[in-house]
Amino acid sequence: PPPPAPPQQQYAATMLSRRDQEPSESSPLTYREVSYALAIGTEEPEAEAFALQMLEELKREIPEDRAARFINIAVFDEIFTGKPTISPLVVVEWKDWKGPPVARYPRKYPSALPGSMRSVVPGPGPGLAAALKEPSQVSRAPAAALGDMFLGPATAPGKSAAGPATSIAAAAAAPLMPAASNPALAPQPVPSFGPVVAAAPPPVAAPEAHSAADASAKVKTQPLSISELPAVSGAKRLSGDELIADLFEEMHAMNFHEDAVAAGYFCLDLALSKIPADGGLVHFYDVDKREYVVACARGPNAHALLLARHPDLDPFLGSAPRSRSAVIFQADGATPPRFAVFGGLKNLVVAPLWPRGRFMGAVEFINPKDGAPFTADDANALTYIAEQLAEFIGSRGVVLDARRITRPPPADTASAAKARS
Repeated sequence: PPPPAPPQQQYAATMLSRRDQEPSESSPLTYREVSYALAIGTEEPEAEAFALQMLEELKREIPEDRAARFINIAVFDEIFTGKPTISPLVVVEWKDWKGPPVARYPRKYPSALPGSMRSVVPGPGPGLAAALKEPSQVSRAPAAALGDMFLGPATAPGKSAAGPATSIAAAAAAPLMPAASNPALAPQPVPSFGPVVAAAPPPVAAPEAHSAADASAKVKTQPLSISELPAVSGAKRLSGDELIADLFEEMHAMNFHEDAVAAGYFCLDLALSKIPADGGLVHFYDVDKREYVVACARGPNAHALLLARHPDLDPFLGSAPRSRSAVIFQADGATPPRFAVFGGLKNLVVAPLWPRGRFMGAVEFINPKDGAPFTADDANALTYIAEQLAEFIGSRGVVLDARRITRPPPADTASAAKARS
């Protein structure tokens, strides 16, 4: 008979937090996120071994026939009652569509430098070896304090939150920002990838200040299905599970930006990295003047549009306050002059910004690089990005200062933020 398996290492561990998300009609993702504390002085190899044991246990909880299984485990060496004062010893992440789990060491490698990540293969084990405390004995921070740290979505669409939501990636980001420049943020909702609300906006009379080109713009708002798209070559856009998981994982980094302008550039860069397009614009709404102000612009020569103002009856931006989700347009005929810097307008998505029930602007994404129209998947993903930007604006406010808006932004804020986390 084969020799008996060696006994697994026993650990004295405290569960700090746990978040579960089950698949729903609008999102197929099955997500588990757990953070633990081991004894002070625990070394990284021991923390990694513990995390891998816990990963195997969590994997056994999820039916193998489920698609898009995503597990995050963070291990600290102290118990905290608010924002963590240190980074985790190790973060182990497993996505079933990407193969073996990956371990990161945020304390040793604060940014994503070579050597900070490696694939790991957990050892076999028939059962949970960690000597965890019973739930009634687990030390937990107060919900209000945990809310400052937990930046990720907490519940499946349509369900109420059962407790605080942890963002392991946010906790792993180093260095942590001072509380003065990083106030408590409201938990983000789970990305909703349901049907696009793309009803055509009711006709409105263009104001006298509008050009004839503005008034003559013709729009079509019926999104095309994937099967209706023409076969084209070019930049690859993400879709389905891959798009959902990437946005879910990366969006938290927006909260480490200084203001709404920086966050707007982050959102444009993230969206354009997943759905390559000719460019994007973030418009903040000037309530006093009833105008949209271009605060962020990406694309060749798009910086020339910064501080440009557009009336609230703009044929495209005018759809934003009438919708809570992105609207797809296909331009037919003359369009507003701002699109000239993108080589004209062919396809457009307009996503509204509704922080805390107040309309504060809109985001535009112009002309997919692959030549195909925007799809319902694209619009729903861009709706989610705009919702997260709106949450940020709700905490920080909009920026209309000309000197701030015209300050040169980083080359790619999304990549920079991802590297920091």
